[in-house]
Formats: sequence, C-alpha cells, structure tokens
Amino acid sequence: MTIQRKRVAKRLASGLLAGALALGGLAISGGSVSAKTPSSPSTNRIAGADRYETAVAIARNQLAAGKPTDGLVIASGEAPYDALAGAVLTTANRPMLLVRAGSVPEAVSDFVADYKSSWATGSKKVYVLGGESAISAEVFDAIKSAATTVGSLTPPVVTRISGADRYATAKAISEIAGVTAATDTMILANGENGRWADALSAAQISAEKGWPIITTTGAALNASAQAVIDAYIALPGSAKTFVIVGGPLVMGSAISDYLISQDVAPANIRVVGGADRYQTSLLVNLYAKNEVGIFAGASNVALVSGESPYDALVSAGWAATKNAHVMLTPSAGGNANVAALSQVLGGYADAGFTTFNDNLYVLGGKSAVADAAKSAYVAVSSANNLTATLTGCEKGRTSFTLTLSGGLAADATSDGASYSEVALVEEPANFGLTKNVTTAITDAGIKVKGFPNPTRQLFTITVASAPAVGDTIKWAGWTEGVALANGKTPERSIASASCTVTADSTPPTITLTSVPGLTTAGYVTTSAGAKILLSSSEAVDLGSLSNAQKSVTINGSTLSTGSMTATDMSGGAKTLYLLQYPVTATAPTATQTVEIQANYITDKAGNSPLVNPTATTIAADASLVATAAATSCTGTVKTVIKATATFTSDTKGASFNDYKVSVVNSRGLLVPSIAVDSTAKTITVTADVGYHTVADLKTAARNAGVMESDIGSWSIGGTTTDLLAATVAPKSYVSTGGTAGESDCTVLLSASEPFTGKTAGLTVNVAGLGAGYVKDSAVTYSSSLSTASPAGASPATDIAAAASTMSTAHTVTFTTKVLGAGTIVFADGDTGLQDTSGNNQLTAITFTAS
Repeated sequence: MTIQRKRVAKRLASGLLAGALALGGLAISGGSVSAKTPSSPSTNRIAGADRYETAVAIARNQLAAGKPTDGLVIASGEAPYDALAGAVLTTANRPMLLVRAGSVPEAVSDFVADYKSSWATGSKKVYVLGGESAISAEVFDAIKSAATTVGSLTPPVVTRISGADRYATAKAISEIAGVTAATDTMILANGENGRWADALSAAQISAEKGWPIITTTGAALNASAQAVIDAYIALPGSAKTFVIVGGPLVMGSAISDYLISQDVAPANIRVVGGADRYQTSLLVNLYAKNEVGIFAGASNVALVSGESPYDALVSAGWAATKNAHVMLTPSAGGNANVAALSQVLGGYADAGFTTFNDNLYVLGGKSAVADAAKSAYVAVSSANNLTATLTGCEKGRTSFTLTLSGGLAADATSDGASYSEVALVEEPANFGLTKNVTTAITDAGIKVKGFPNPTRQLFTITVASAPAVGDTIKWAGWTEGVALANGKTPERSIASASCTVTADSTPPTITLTSVPGLTTAGYVTTSAGAKILLSSSEAVDLGSLSNAQKSVTINGSTLSTGSMTATDMSGGAKTLYLLQYPVTATAPTATQTVEIQANYITDKAGNSPLVNPTATTIAADASLVATAAATSCTGTVKTVIKATATFTSDTKGASFNDYKVSVVNSRGLLVPSIAVDSTAKTITVTADVGYHTVADLKTAARNAGVMESDIGSWSIGGTTTDLLAATVAPKSYVSTGGTAGESDCTVLLSASEPFTGKTAGLTVNVAGLGAGYVKDSAVTYSSSLSTASPAGASPATDIAAAASTMSTAHTVTFTTKVLGAGTIVFADGDTGLQDTSGNNQLTAITFTAS
C-alpha cells in the first residue's frame, strides 16, 4: 500500500509537468516503466528502454547514496554537439539528462518529480544546453516550472546556455563563473558532425578535474574557440597547459601551431590521439591514469557504445563519482584497443581493476553494448589470474605442495597499499588452509615457502602435525581487490585447490648417484672425496644410517669403522641427501659398490624401498660440468634516452638494444618530434636544440605515441628544465628497474654432483654484450634443490641464499639491458663453480634470456 501511494504521488507530480507541457501544446513521451531504474547490480548493466531512460538510470545510479544538491544538466537527445562541452558542469550531485526538442520523456518527468524537493533551497543550478532549435522554449519553460517548488524563496536557477552555433555554446559554457581557471588545463576536441567521440572520451577528466572542453573544427581554430583560448592564456597565474584530444586526421597541426605562436611552450601542449576513436579512448584512459592521476584507489571500468554518442554523453558525472574508466567499444566488442585497456588495467596494483563481476559496468542496452563485448573484456583481464593444484596429501606427511599456473613476483611494498601474491609466504595466517575438524592442526602451525626466487610458482606448506586419512587440505584461494584478513589486497585472483589425505602404501623410489672423489692420506675426508647423492621420490628418513654400521656395505663388506653421514640438502624436505663415506684406515679401491639396506630408509608412512639401493663409485674426479637447466627473466627490456647537453648534435648515438639514436638540429622548428623505426632500428629526434627542453621532448614523445610505459613504448629521462643547447644527443643508459630499462634474469644451473658458486671470476654476456649491458656487480648466487627438473622440483622450498652451500643446482641472478642468447664463463682456479673435489667449471654455460 505504501508503494502504491508513492506511485500515485509520482503520477500526480508527473501530471503537473504534463499540464505545464500541455500549455505549450506538447506531450510527455512515453516509455517502459520497468526500465526506469538501474539493472540488477549483479549484472552491472545500467540501461533503459531508450537513450532517455538510460540517462535517467545512470543518473539514479550516480545518486544512489543520496539526492542531488547541485541541480541538473539538460541536453538534447537528438544531437550531441551542444552538450559535448557540458561535462564540466556535471558533478557528483549534478547529473546530465536528455530531452527531445519538443517533448520531455516520461522518465525525465519522473526523475524531476522525485528529486525536485532537494532544489527548493539554495538556488540550485539547472543548466539547459543549446538553443531553441535543440531544446524548444516550451520544453525549457516546462522544465523550469516542474523543477520549481511553489512557495520556495530560493528556487532553482534554470539557465539556458547557448550560442549562435555549437562552438559558441562551448564558449558560453567556458565563460560560466568558476568554469575556467588559470590553473586548469584546457581540453580541445573536434565538434564537427560525426566527430563527437574524442570529446566524449575526455568528458570524465573534464567532470572530475573541472577542466573546460572547447570544441572546434579539426583543420583550424574557429573564432569562438580562438577567443576562449586567448582569454584563458591572458588569465594571470601559472603557465597555461592544453590537451588536444584526437589523432592527426581529427585535430590538425594548425591548432598546436597557433598555441605555439601564442608563446605556449611545446611541453605544455599534450596531444592524445590514436588511429581511431577506440585507440584514442584507450590513450585518454592511460593519460588520465598516469599523467592526470584521477584513478587512485579502488577503480571501476565502464564499457559504453562508440557507435552512438548518447550513453557516453551522460556518463561523465557518473564516471567521476564511481571513479570509473569509461571505454568506448563497438557494440559487438572485439576491438583490440578495448582488450588492451583490459590487459593494462589488469596489471595495475590497485584493488578492483580485474574483479570485473563487481567492478565492470556496461552503460546502455544490449543493442548498444552486447553481452559479448563484456565477456570478451573479462576474458582478457582474467588472463592475469592463476589456477592452483595441491598435492602431497598422503598419510603421515606434514608438508604439501601448492603449484600455481604461473610465477608470482615478490612484492616490495610494505604499507599494504598494493599487496601482491607474495602474501603466500609473508602471511601464512591468511593462507586459507582448512582441515577436517577431527584433526588438530592450527593456523599458527602453518608455514609457507616459495620456490624459486625471484618468480614464485611452487609453494611448500608445512603443518605442525600430520592430518589423518580422509582429512581434506584446502587452499581457499583469493580474489583480486578483496582484502585479506590482514587488510591487504591481492593484485590478481588465485583459484582454490584441495586434496584429500589418503593412505600411503607406495614405497619410495630411491636413486643413488656416485659423486667421484679423491683420496687424501689413505682415506676419504669429509671435506673432499667420493660421496653418494641419494635422491628420493618423496621425503624419507635416513637418521639411522649414522648409528648402524650394518646399514651400509662397500664391496659386500659392512662398514667396520666410523659411520656414513647423511646431510639433508633439500631444505628440510628430505628428498635429497649427500652421503659421506666414513673415515677408514684403508683407501677405497678404484671402483666400489655401495649398497644401503632398504629397511633403514622409510617414508612418512613407514614404507621402505622394495630393493636395496646401490651405486658404483669411481675414485678419480677430474671435472665439473654444469649446464643451464632453466632461464627466467622478469620485466621488459626497454631503451631509455637521456637528453643532456654533453654530446655533439647530428651524430649517431650509442647503440641501445641494437637501436641507433640520432638528433637532428632544426633551427626555427616550433614543435620537436621523435620517430621510432622498429624495422631500421633507429630513433630520430628532431628539435631546435637552442630552444627546446627535455620537457618538450617528453611531451613530443607522448604526443607521437612512442612514450607510454603501459603499452611498451620508450621513455625519456633527464632534467626537464635543461635546454638541449647545441650539443643535444643521447647520453648513457638510464635504468629505472625491471619494468623500464632492464630485466632481472635468473639462470638455474644444474650438475650431476654437488658444487658451490662464487661470483669472483664470473662473466655474463647477453646478445654478445657484457659490461655496460649486463651488470656484473649485480650477479648473485643462490643454492637450489634438485637435480631432476629443477624448475619444477617438488616439494618446493625457498632457495637458501648461500653460494657456499653444496648443492646439485644453483641459480645465477643478474640484470641485463638486452635480451637474447647468453653465456656464463667461469675463470679457472678457486673461483666460479667448484665441486667437492676442488674441480672448477671450465666450459662456458649457454642460456637464452627472454
């Protein structure tokens, strides 16, 4: 009954507006009642039966937290051009709605009836954009009457903003008090017929930053636009900055030429434009994120039609309120630039960028943006997510292996602002491991370690006590953008995994590998000499070997003196042991057969090998041969140009990644340019070296689309205030880390016997380049774990950061500025790699950095 009365009240209010319209001989346009509210939040599609109802649905969604207090913006739903500059008038509490030239849609009348009470005080602003040919005088009067509460002492101020044409209307909007300030950046976009897309791409920046949008013709500035620019430049205060939105076919060079003629520095003229409206939309979003900085914290994404302007036209205020990237898309989807935005945002360390079930919106009906467009966008973004498997759930075991479908980079942050996947290691309490209630395993007993560094893909989970048969071990997984128990937020999703503890009746498989050695003074010492490497298919206990001589025989004779020592080399996983001969009075013969009694080797379930493991040793050991088992590089190698006044102009620069950089001094050139030819591998900088600054070069590179880190382009370093002078040229390579300028690479070295690693005497070359391109000073060793498939060893634990540790595998980590085929060379002597007998690696080890 309450709802019914409210509906009656709404219809009465709508009737008043209908009466007002009837006085002008007009009619209220009908529409679907059911489509007047936003779609279900579970779908995140905001739409109505037509563009007018969609605009109302977007406005209601924008104002979900409360009623508007700033008024309303009314624009034509039949031609978008007067409203292209209107985004700056929208606010979090002042949405934009659409009307017809001769009638007010019913959805709009309902909206006004619902919210007019909030405009009864404070003289709120209601702006009507465009002349009477766009919105008739009768419609204007009807809106004014309907928005005004009878008896209000401070009713809303309903104002028509218009000019002789669309460009004059944009000028009039810019002249509203408070719209254009000296500290603003002015946005210039094309306002010609069919050229509405680029202005709409910039609308959210206008709404959120309060920057005016000035529309003009593409070939040159029209009189209205020029007058606005001149007035803006004349404002006292800071240097004026401009953003020209649109590619060269949409916004010609005459516009920037005019700005230069008015003493606007080239560095203050930013051009954001692509080959078409969709690439421009992508570049505007990246510009807003990286240079304007309006997408901080949790962000959303909205797909909106790039084929019809009206849904995007009303989205600016909504997007600013929701902190949402608005991306133009073909109705059917499938555009590469839309996919690129999904991929780029999916890589950011910000909550919400790829939890698209909750954070992806679609503005408009399915004829405007099909479900396929949303599905394609989600599919690209989900490529960053990972699957997981959990293995090792056997009776008696207290350690299990979690394997992810991809490697995880360590998170260097500690403030929790952007929390990455290394939380697996750092926060075991948030690991999400759950147990059968009958088994007493507490979270406090869970320990997690990752292998290998620096990219973690395998994790060993150890618990305080073994689960029982039938218990289920679960990795709960997590969702990007959803905070963990400690308040930190993962950067991408990881799927859940589980395994059930089963009875283990399978005996371990044991392999004995001889490690040839030398004799010293008639016996084998513990520091050098013949040893046995015992590798097991699962964790086994060899503790009894050191106390029972009868457990080991050599050439059929049991040990009579001393004992065999067993050193766990697998970081507690007990799958790899180094067995040391006992000290005996008689030197070993050239060939010995060692046999270990199987019953002294047991797995966690008490199973022993079916046969006694054996190995044949050879006394002499004259060489060490290690090979590259796996290579992993993180980050993308990029060239970084540093413009300074230290080299002669017009000369070839140094070679960076096989590229040649040349600088052409063009006296009198107004705007510098940078061209990258990937086929010829050249970078050409054309500038007036006595006039342009490094800041000018940076802007020129951005304007040319060759300086955008998110899509893998080049970057420029240097002091922005330095003049290039007459000697500008690229200087030295400038590195900003693994994602811009260099790559961190890890090569996993493997041998048939244990060895140590030392950085002295080691040389790394990549693509035939050494010092200056490969940082020898950054080379480090770490001890690895397994001889069989080291990159996928199981169970996995952290690599011990000790080059001096005896192991059958080590990692060599270094930083390189180039990628390609590489070599690691070790000097002979007490340097490089060394086995237990004192032999060094003599041959070069080859690998590929990619």
